Amino acid sequence: MSRTGHPLPGLLVALSFAAGATDAFAFLALNGVFTANMTGNLILVGLFQRVHFAATLIGAGGAVLVFALALYVGFRLTRVPSDARAGFGPLVGAAGFQALTAALWLASRQTKTLPIILVLIALSCIAMALQTVAAKRMGADRSISTTFATGAMTGLMQDLADGVPGERGLRLLIVIALPAGALLGAALMYAAPALAPVAPTLILVGCVLGARR
Repeated sequence: MSRTGHPLPGLLVALSFAAGATDAFAFLALNGVFTANMTGNLILVGLFQRVHFAATLIGAGGAVLVFALALYVGFRLTRVPSDARAGFGPLVGAAGFQALTAALWLASRQTKTLPIILVLIALSCIAMALQTVAAKRMGADRSISTTFATGAMTGLMQDLADGVPGERGLRLLIVIALPAGALLGAALMYAAPALAPVAPTLILVGCVLGARR
Protein backbone atom coordinates (compact mmCIF):
# COMPACT_ATOMS: atom_id res chain seq x y z
CA MET A 1 0.00 0.00 0.00
CA SER A 2 1.44 3.35 -0.98
CA ARG A 3 1.31 6.51 1.03
CA THR A 4 -1.43 7.83 -1.23
CA GLY A 5 -3.82 5.25 0.19
CA HIS A 6 -3.98 3.22 -3.01
CA PRO A 7 -2.14 -0.03 -3.61
CA LEU A 8 -0.94 1.03 -7.06
CA PRO A 9 -1.50 4.75 -7.76
CA GLY A 10 0.70 4.54 -10.86
CA LEU A 11 -1.56 1.80 -12.15
CA LEU A 12 -4.62 4.03 -11.80
CA VAL A 13 -2.92 6.78 -13.80
CA ALA A 14 -1.93 4.31 -16.51
CA LEU A 15 -5.50 3.01 -16.69
CA SER A 16 -6.79 6.55 -17.08
CA PHE A 17 -4.34 7.09 -19.92
CA ALA A 18 -5.60 3.90 -21.58
CA ALA A 19 -9.21 5.05 -21.18
CA GLY A 20 -8.42 8.36 -22.87
CA ALA A 21 -6.81 6.57 -25.80
CA THR A 22 -9.76 4.17 -26.00
CA ASP A 23 -12.36 6.92 -26.04
CA ALA A 24 -10.48 8.84 -28.73
CA PHE A 25 -10.41 5.72 -30.89
CA ALA A 26 -14.09 5.00 -30.23
CA PHE A 27 -15.27 8.53 -30.93
CA LEU A 28 -13.24 8.90 -34.12
CA ALA A 29 -13.73 5.39 -35.51
CA LEU A 30 -16.99 4.04 -34.09
CA ASN A 31 -19.63 6.52 -35.21
CA GLY A 32 -18.82 9.19 -32.64
CA VAL A 33 -19.63 7.05 -29.60
CA PHE A 34 -17.68 6.81 -26.34
CA THR A 35 -16.87 3.48 -24.74
CA ALA A 36 -15.44 4.76 -21.45
CA ASN A 37 -17.20 8.08 -20.85
CA MET A 38 -20.83 7.16 -20.34
CA THR A 39 -21.78 10.74 -19.43
CA GLY A 40 -20.90 11.70 -22.99
CA ASN A 41 -23.05 8.90 -24.38
CA LEU A 42 -26.05 9.95 -22.31
CA ILE A 43 -25.75 13.42 -23.82
CA LEU A 44 -25.41 11.98 -27.33
CA VAL A 45 -28.68 10.08 -26.86
CA GLY A 46 -30.48 13.40 -26.59
CA LEU A 47 -28.87 15.12 -29.59
CA PHE A 48 -31.66 14.27 -32.02
CA GLN A 49 -30.54 16.90 -34.57
CA ARG A 50 -27.19 15.22 -35.06
CA VAL A 51 -26.48 13.78 -38.49
CA HIS A 52 -27.14 10.01 -38.56
CA PHE A 53 -28.86 10.28 -35.18
CA ALA A 54 -30.42 6.81 -35.44
CA ALA A 55 -26.99 5.18 -35.61
CA THR A 56 -25.78 7.40 -32.77
CA LEU A 57 -28.81 6.50 -30.66
CA ILE A 58 -28.25 2.78 -31.18
CA GLY A 59 -24.51 3.02 -30.57
CA ALA A 60 -24.55 5.37 -27.59
CA GLY A 61 -27.62 3.82 -25.99
CA GLY A 62 -26.26 0.33 -26.47
CA ALA A 63 -22.90 1.39 -25.05
CA VAL A 64 -24.51 2.63 -21.85
CA LEU A 65 -26.48 -0.59 -21.42
CA VAL A 66 -23.49 -2.86 -22.11
CA PHE A 67 -21.24 -0.81 -19.82
CA ALA A 68 -23.78 -0.92 -16.99
CA LEU A 69 -24.33 -4.67 -17.36
CA ALA A 70 -20.59 -5.36 -17.46
CA LEU A 71 -20.12 -3.22 -14.35
CA TYR A 72 -22.79 -5.18 -12.51
CA VAL A 73 -21.38 -8.55 -13.51
CA GLY A 74 -17.84 -7.46 -12.70
CA PHE A 75 -18.74 -6.20 -9.24
CA ARG A 76 -20.99 -9.19 -8.60
CA LEU A 77 -18.21 -11.65 -9.36
CA THR A 78 -15.66 -9.84 -7.18
CA ARG A 79 -17.56 -9.23 -3.96
CA VAL A 80 -14.46 -9.23 -1.75
CA PRO A 81 -13.73 -5.49 -1.66
CA SER A 82 -11.40 -5.82 1.34
CA ASP A 83 -8.99 -7.84 -0.80
CA ALA A 84 -7.10 -5.68 -3.30
CA ARG A 85 -6.32 -8.81 -5.32
CA ALA A 86 -10.02 -9.01 -6.18
CA GLY A 87 -9.32 -6.41 -8.83
CA PHE A 88 -6.78 -8.51 -10.70
CA GLY A 89 -9.35 -10.73 -12.42
CA PRO A 90 -11.34 -7.81 -13.86
CA LEU A 91 -8.07 -6.20 -14.99
CA VAL A 92 -7.14 -9.34 -16.91
CA GLY A 93 -10.65 -9.38 -18.36
CA ALA A 94 -10.32 -5.74 -19.41
CA ALA A 95 -7.07 -6.48 -21.22
CA GLY A 96 -8.67 -9.50 -22.88
CA PHE A 97 -11.69 -7.61 -24.19
CA GLN A 98 -9.48 -4.75 -25.29
CA ALA A 99 -7.40 -7.27 -27.24
CA LEU A 100 -10.57 -8.66 -28.84
CA THR A 101 -11.53 -5.12 -29.85
CA ALA A 102 -8.15 -4.60 -31.49
CA ALA A 103 -8.28 -7.99 -33.21
CA LEU A 104 -11.74 -7.38 -34.68
CA TRP A 105 -10.73 -3.88 -35.75
CA LEU A 106 -7.70 -5.22 -37.61
CA ALA A 107 -9.67 -8.09 -39.15
CA SER A 108 -12.51 -5.91 -40.41
CA ARG A 109 -10.76 -2.75 -41.55
CA GLN A 110 -12.16 -3.11 -45.07
CA THR A 111 -15.72 -3.96 -44.00
CA LYS A 112 -16.87 -1.56 -41.29
CA THR A 113 -20.60 -2.33 -41.40
CA LEU A 114 -22.91 -1.11 -38.64
CA PRO A 115 -23.16 -4.57 -37.01
CA ILE A 116 -19.36 -4.80 -36.83
CA ILE A 117 -19.15 -1.30 -35.37
CA LEU A 118 -21.75 -2.21 -32.75
CA VAL A 119 -19.79 -5.32 -31.78
CA LEU A 120 -16.63 -3.23 -31.51
CA ILE A 121 -18.47 -0.76 -29.28
CA ALA A 122 -19.74 -3.58 -27.07
CA LEU A 123 -16.31 -5.21 -26.71
CA SER A 124 -14.65 -1.91 -25.90
CA CYS A 125 -17.38 -0.99 -23.40
CA ILE A 126 -16.93 -4.29 -21.59
CA ALA A 127 -13.18 -3.67 -21.43
CA MET A 128 -13.66 -0.20 -19.95
CA ALA A 129 -16.31 -1.39 -17.50
CA LEU A 130 -14.06 -4.18 -16.24
CA GLN A 131 -11.22 -1.68 -15.97
CA THR A 132 -13.45 0.46 -13.76
CA VAL A 133 -14.29 -2.55 -11.60
CA ALA A 134 -10.60 -3.41 -11.31
CA ALA A 135 -9.69 0.09 -10.15
CA LYS A 136 -12.42 0.11 -7.52
CA ARG A 137 -11.59 -3.36 -6.23
CA MET A 138 -7.92 -2.43 -6.02
CA GLY A 139 -8.70 0.35 -3.59
CA ALA A 140 -9.67 3.48 -5.49
CA ASP A 141 -12.13 5.53 -3.44
CA ARG A 142 -15.54 6.51 -4.75
CA SER A 143 -14.37 9.90 -6.03
CA ILE A 144 -11.73 8.35 -8.29
CA SER A 145 -12.43 6.57 -11.56
CA THR A 146 -10.10 5.69 -14.39
CA THR A 147 -12.72 6.13 -17.12
CA PHE A 148 -13.97 9.67 -16.46
CA ALA A 149 -12.50 12.78 -14.84
CA THR A 150 -15.52 14.43 -13.21
CA GLY A 151 -15.20 12.60 -9.89
CA ALA A 152 -11.44 13.11 -9.65
CA MET A 153 -11.76 16.79 -10.58
CA THR A 154 -14.56 17.32 -8.05
CA GLY A 155 -12.54 15.64 -5.30
CA LEU A 156 -9.45 17.65 -6.21
CA MET A 157 -11.26 20.99 -6.14
CA GLN A 158 -13.07 20.09 -2.91
CA ASP A 159 -9.79 19.20 -1.21
CA LEU A 160 -8.23 22.46 -2.38
CA ALA A 161 -11.23 24.54 -1.28
CA ASP A 162 -11.48 22.82 2.11
CA GLY A 163 -7.74 22.86 2.70
CA VAL A 164 -7.69 19.09 3.12
CA PRO A 165 -4.50 17.26 2.02
CA GLY A 166 -6.41 14.36 0.45
CA GLU A 167 -4.91 12.79 -2.65
CA ARG A 168 -4.45 15.86 -4.79
CA GLY A 169 -1.48 14.54 -6.72
CA LEU A 170 -3.20 11.32 -7.75
CA ARG A 171 -6.43 13.07 -8.71
CA LEU A 172 -4.53 15.66 -10.75
CA LEU A 173 -2.55 12.99 -12.58
CA ILE A 174 -5.73 11.08 -13.39
CA VAL A 175 -7.33 14.23 -14.81
CA ILE A 176 -4.23 14.90 -16.92
CA ALA A 177 -3.85 11.29 -18.05
CA LEU A 178 -7.26 11.14 -19.74
CA PRO A 179 -6.66 13.92 -22.31
CA ALA A 180 -3.05 12.78 -22.72
CA GLY A 181 -4.31 9.34 -23.67
CA ALA A 182 -6.89 10.89 -25.97
CA LEU A 183 -4.09 12.81 -27.69
CA LEU A 184 -2.26 9.54 -28.33
CA GLY A 185 -5.42 7.88 -29.62
CA ALA A 186 -6.20 10.78 -31.95
CA ALA A 187 -2.62 10.86 -33.23
CA LEU A 188 -2.74 7.15 -34.01
CA MET A 189 -6.08 7.50 -35.78
CA TYR A 190 -4.47 10.15 -37.96
CA ALA A 191 -1.10 8.51 -38.59
CA ALA A 192 -1.68 4.78 -38.12
CA PRO A 193 -5.38 3.91 -37.70
CA ALA A 194 -4.66 0.19 -37.50
CA LEU A 195 -2.76 0.74 -34.25
CA ALA A 196 -5.34 2.96 -32.54
CA PRO A 197 -6.98 0.17 -30.46
CA VAL A 198 -3.69 -1.71 -30.12
CA ALA A 199 -2.08 1.02 -28.01
CA PRO A 200 -4.57 0.85 -25.10
CA THR A 201 -4.42 -2.93 -25.32
CA LEU A 202 -0.67 -2.85 -24.75
CA ILE A 203 -1.12 -0.40 -21.88
CA LEU A 204 -3.63 -2.70 -20.20
CA VAL A 205 -1.38 -5.70 -20.69
CA GLY A 206 1.39 -3.70 -19.06
CA CYS A 207 -0.95 -2.88 -16.18
CA VAL A 208 -1.74 -6.57 -15.73
CA LEU A 209 1.96 -7.37 -15.56
CA GLY A 210 2.54 -4.50 -13.14
CA ALA A 211 -0.35 -5.56 -10.91
CA ARG A 212 1.17 -9.02 -10.50
CA ARG A 213 4.20 -7.64 -8.68
